[in-house]
Amino acid sequence: MASYVKSKLKAAKEAIGKKDWETARDASEGVLNYEASNYHANVFLGLALLNLEQFQASEKAYRRAIESAPMQPLAWQGLASFYERRENWDRYVQVLEELMELFNDANDPTRLAETLQKLLAHRRLRSTPLELADALALLLPSSRYYPVLSQLPEPEPTAPLKTTTFATQEAVHDALPVLLELVGIHEKEEGEWRRREVEKRRTRLNAPTRDALQREVGLEAAEKSKLPPLYNEVLNHPSTSDDLRRSTESALLRFHHAHLLSLPAPPSPSEIALIKKKPAPADVEAQQARKDALRAEVQEMVRGMVLLNIPDELAWIVAVEWEDREKLDNYDPDLLRRFRRLFPQHGLSTLISGYLSYFAVEFEPYEDEPPSVPYDEALDLIITGFEASPDSLFAHRVLSEAYLWEEDWENASGVAEAGLELVRRLEKDIGRPLPETTVTLQTTFAVSLTHLHPPQHHPRALGLLSSVLSSRPASVPALMARGVVLQHAGKWADARGVFARVRELDAGDAGLEAWEEESWCAVMEGRGEEGREGLEGVLEVLEQTEGRELQKARAWWRLGKTFWEMGDDRRQTSYSHFITSIKRVPTYAPSFTALGLFYLHASDPPDHARASKCFQKAFELDPRENEAAQWLADGFADEREWDLVEIVARRTVEGEGGTPEELVKGRYLSRNAWAWKAIGVVELSRQNYPGAIQAFQIALRAEPKDVSSWLRLGEAYAAAGRHAAALKTFSRAHELHPDNWLASYATADVQRQLGLYQPAIDLLEDVLGRRPGELGVLAVLAQTHLALGRTEFATGFTARCGVSLRAVLERAEQVVRSERHLRMVWKTVGDAATELAKLPGFEDPEKLHAALAPLLAVLQEEQLEEKASYPGTFSLSSLLSTPPTELQPPALRDVAVAAYQYCILLDFGEPESVSTSWYDLALALHARGDEKNRKYALGTVRQALAFEPFNENFWNALGNLSFERDVKLAQHSYIKAIECDPRNALFWTNLGCLYLAQHDLELSNAAFLRAQTLDPDYVLAWVGQALVASASGDVVDSRVLFEHAFTISYGAELESDFNYASRVFALFSPDSAQQPASGGLHAPSYALQRFTEMRPDDPAGLHLHALVCERLGQLDLAAEQIDKAIALLVSAYEESESAELETQFAMANASLGRIRLALKDYAAAADAFSSAASLTPAGASDPRSQLLRCQAQFGLGVVRFFQDDREGSLEALQAALEDLPAERKEARGHVAVLLAQTLWSMGGEELRDAAKGQLLDFISTDADNLGAITALAAIGTLTDDDGLVDAALAEILAMPIDKRLALDPARDVDRLLVQHHLSAGNLPKARFTLSRALHAQPASARASQDLASSLFRDNERDLARRVALGRTDPRDPASLRLAAFAKAQGSTAGDERQEPVVVDRQEYVRDVGLREAQRAVMLAPWDADNWRVLAAVRLAEAAA
Repeated sequence: MASYVKSKLKAAKEAIGKKDWETARDASEGVLNYEASNYHANVFLGLALLNLEQFQASEKAYRRAIESAPMQPLAWQGLASFYERRENWDRYVQVLEELMELFNDANDPTRLAETLQKLLAHRRLRSTPLELADALALLLPSSRYYPVLSQLPEPEPTAPLKTTTFATQEAVHDALPVLLELVGIHEKEEGEWRRREVEKRRTRLNAPTRDALQREVGLEAAEKSKLPPLYNEVLNHPSTSDDLRRSTESALLRFHHAHLLSLPAPPSPSEIALIKKKPAPADVEAQQARKDALRAEVQEMVRGMVLLNIPDELAWIVAVEWEDREKLDNYDPDLLRRFRRLFPQHGLSTLISGYLSYFAVEFEPYEDEPPSVPYDEALDLIITGFEASPDSLFAHRVLSEAYLWEEDWENASGVAEAGLELVRRLEKDIGRPLPETTVTLQTTFAVSLTHLHPPQHHPRALGLLSSVLSSRPASVPALMARGVVLQHAGKWADARGVFARVRELDAGDAGLEAWEEESWCAVMEGRGEEGREGLEGVLEVLEQTEGRELQKARAWWRLGKTFWEMGDDRRQTSYSHFITSIKRVPTYAPSFTALGLFYLHASDPPDHARASKCFQKAFELDPRENEAAQWLADGFADEREWDLVEIVARRTVEGEGGTPEELVKGRYLSRNAWAWKAIGVVELSRQNYPGAIQAFQIALRAEPKDVSSWLRLGEAYAAAGRHAAALKTFSRAHELHPDNWLASYATADVQRQLGLYQPAIDLLEDVLGRRPGELGVLAVLAQTHLALGRTEFATGFTARCGVSLRAVLERAEQVVRSERHLRMVWKTVGDAATELAKLPGFEDPEKLHAALAPLLAVLQEEQLEEKASYPGTFSLSSLLSTPPTELQPPALRDVAVAAYQYCILLDFGEPESVSTSWYDLALALHARGDEKNRKYALGTVRQALAFEPFNENFWNALGNLSFERDVKLAQHSYIKAIECDPRNALFWTNLGCLYLAQHDLELSNAAFLRAQTLDPDYVLAWVGQALVASASGDVVDSRVLFEHAFTISYGAELESDFNYASRVFALFSPDSAQQPASGGLHAPSYALQRFTEMRPDDPAGLHLHALVCERLGQLDLAAEQIDKAIALLVSAYEESESAELETQFAMANASLGRIRLALKDYAAAADAFSSAASLTPAGASDPRSQLLRCQAQFGLGVVRFFQDDREGSLEALQAALEDLPAERKEARGHVAVLLAQTLWSMGGEELRDAAKGQLLDFISTDADNLGAITALAAIGTLTDDDGLVDAALAEILAMPIDKRLALDPARDVDRLLVQHHLSAGNLPKARFTLSRALHAQPASARASQDLASSLFRDNERDLARRVALGRTDPRDPASLRLAAFAKAQGSTAGDERQEPVVVDRQEYVRDVGLREAQRAVMLAPWDADNWRVLAAVRLAEAAA
């Protein structure tokens, strides 16, 4: 068996050598058939099957071989080849790693190296950089394979192909290239990972800031980074060059530095106190220990680099920035100069150069050290370096102290504050406090705030000073600053104590300055002699010292002020001290202010000129000289130089510092409230209301009890349209000063602007009670009454309007009694007269005349008629002589003309207001209506335009005045008005009316639409569009538009009233297919009532109102209105004798006759009809005259019938029939039927036969006259003439249903047919007729009502309810009445289509039936049937 196996194995091996894979497979399988676990047979089989591409079987063969001998490498190598060929790289790597373990265990360096080389080759081609790094790490001494690999001989560079492991030999005997490659891979991968993580986490909800994210991700990266040991291995490698060592050290420093900054600082005790879940002390200590260790490591590296002068920028910056020194002098100048030498282009180097020169730092220069810059250029270098290094803490310290030396308090405070923020950030970053740096910057910041616009920032300064003095109680700058703060607070004794402490600590310059301040505090305490002695002692020292001129000037000024405060004769002594102060420093502003006060108050006589010059000089030198500024502003205000007042005020508030926004928010209070008040007044005069409001708010924050500022603020609010705020402001002013009438007056004025006229009048009356002669209050009260009167007129309260307008004249007379030359009052008089002229009449003409007479007398005394621009346009004497009872509205137009002409005289030389007066006069002249006055009006409005050519109202008036005279001028005027104000709906409406008058409907409609867009509530725009629709023949749209205009105007616009009513009334014409319910005429009746009240002389309106009242059954009112119309027509006819008026008079008499007939006043009706007939001659060809005469004869016939004058009735009706031409079939039909009815009523067979014959004759000529056919059928029914009835009904039924409905819109024929069938006892036929009528007109409420009523009578309640509830018209009382009755009958089982299932019948009746019955009563309370149904519903409810 063994020989067989060997022979087969040999054969397999030979076949493999020959690449005879099938033979090799067979031979190997032969072996395995006898020895299944034969290692070599499985290996040979796996190789053969691999080449035969039987991959699954090949892998299994290799795996069997490995299982049988896992420590043998041959099968593993075959499996590696298999996976490599199959490109199964994960398993390929696993197999290589297994082989490496086998060779490592076998201590076979060559084969281990070869396998590792394969792994590296694979990783370089097909793996990620980190996987390659893991493979490269296997070559390092820290690798577990290194002991075996190190047995490889050193490489021979001249014979690299001598061995198969040359690359591994190089790497093992010189690991530096591998280390560098690993460093490069990890640096790149960690950088990419940081970038990706930051971008990914930024997209999360509630993500922190980018800086916080970078720190968080950086900390994670540093914690798991492999770079530090790699950097150390590079540094420790013997082959590392100096340059490589420096770059590696730099990289390691940056790594540790970044790690330190990303490591969170442990919370401070104050922060721990705010945390709910307190951290464990051990955790805090551990966190601090990590931070300390990292910081120590960084500092150690930095010290080494600085010691060796290695030019690593980060190391040197850390060395400079992390220094914690109390003073700048404590910084090592050698360190700073070395930094400048290594990094000459760095911004910090520029700053160091400026610092060394500016602060005169002493040092021994190097041979090649650059020369020092001049002192006057040093500050510029510091600023340049600071701008180049904005994150440098050292730069902030240097620049803040330089600004402090320069007394640039604003910049010093800004830089110091930014430096403190940098300190806080650096302390958190490095985990170490910097107390000396913090205190120094706090001191600089506090001193700067103390002197920056004092005392604006003193609260902040005090907090900082307390912090500084708690750690440095002997800090002279902090103590001096604290003393200054106390001085500004008026705490002179406390300030003296602080300055005394400074004198104890410092005997030098600071002590001398403290002595001066201490002495000044004594002066301000009232201890003048002590202060004087101190100041004289200070001056004695100062005068012996070179320089310090500013301190000398201040001391001399203070000494002068000391003598000034002592008063009496010593004030004269102060003069010389002020002069000496100015000699020391000619630009010292307080001395000029003091000198100005001396000239003003101590000079005899006062020298105002010199004082003014001194104040101007002081203010020019320093706008913070508030006393000088206020004196200048008061002087300029007295001279009404408002521009100069504003300049002084604005410069004063600019000297305060800060922004208006900070003042408004109350961050600090202004010290110059007077300046802000002045600015507010100027802004108010310029109509810059937001600016004025802001200024007054700032002033009030400083002086919250200043009533004048509250009043001015309210005025600004009101002018800006913020009326609610204005009212609150005036209320506050009234609370502060209840006796101040101006607050009440201003409140009333705002109420007037809001339209609250009556409260405003009440308040003004109250003010007048306290100040009865105040002309301004009287004038505003008159204007308020005028506005109230206009509102009352617009809303239809004409009587109230008259009372209000009379009050205008009464108040105006009170003003004129004291001052007759006030233009505003006379304009108010003219406006009131114009409004009075629009009224239909006066309720109390005696009182009106009494109010007018004094005003007219004044105009007469002023000889206005002789001075007027248009003499003869009015007569004052005539107006005065008119009895009160004869005073009519047109006479008030003369009063308006006179008042406006007097306004023109008062406006002479004032073009700003005279233009308005010309405009008012033009409108008043035009309102008079005659041609002469219209010409005057046209010239007058041109005069107004000459003064004010861009006034849109003047152009609009010119367009109105030239509307009929000159169409082109009118169009030009309207377009000019629109150009001046394109958003005014009135101008667009007027232009639309002009186009409409010229029959250009398209342009007209476009103009009206634009007006509606600009102001949807402007009534005339809708009226105009309605007129366009009417002109286009669109009756429905016209009616809807007029109705909308009437609705939004509440009946105040007369044009919409009349047109709306006329178009609704047209629906009730006999020609209308479907007449609405009479209840629809109530709104038109109200509109016509308003119209006739405002235009009582319009006969058309009165006539139409009478017709509407007739339809509504208001016959008495109808008769009254038609009588008025007839009286007006008679009066007008007597003047013109117009044929059209004669026709209108005839029509009015016909209407009057019909109304009188309805009132059963037969005699008056006969007179009216006779008058109408007499005015329309027989045989007239005019269709209107024909119908009018027919109506008169017809009515006369009816009247005589009711007067029992049958012969006269027949005669009148016969005449009416004869006068109508044959083509007037409809009218002839009505007359013929009435004639037949009259003949029938007279009795007798002969006359009844005559009636029947009359109808038959007429039907023979007009077979489609349903009225005649119906009457004939009725005669047949009455006489039991079935043949006649059948013939008549046959004629009716033979007509097509649509034709019959067109001829009989009231459905009289259907009712006749139903009555006929009912009289014959044929109920099914009657119901069929009603059902057919409903099918023919399914939308007809009347048809459904008839059918439902019939069903109820027949006790078919279920079916009746379905029909009744099928269609309910909420505007028709009959429909509502029937629906309510149907609901009251109870619910029908199974009837779910018409109503929901009702559980509680009583609730159903109450909620539905009762509501509909009540609505029917509300719509037609005069209809008894509605009340009966309501009672039935109530009974049903009670019974339920």
